[in-house]
Amino acid sequence: MKKGQAGLKKGQGRLEENLINFTTESRSQFKLLESKLDQQQQTFEVIVGEIKKVRLFS
Repeated sequence: MKKGQAGLKKGQGRLEENLINFTTESRSQFKLLESKLDQQQQTFEVIVGEIKKVRLFS
């Protein structure tokens, strides 16, 4: 019985560690995607500004 409980605790520990690692990796990936989206948004804003300038001078 004690061996079974010890095995369950080890398994639970591994699951907790895996969950922590997954959460950390997910946050990292989210931050990367958020950064890329911010860059694309800035690029889009520059392009829109340039298009508006062209329309004003046309």
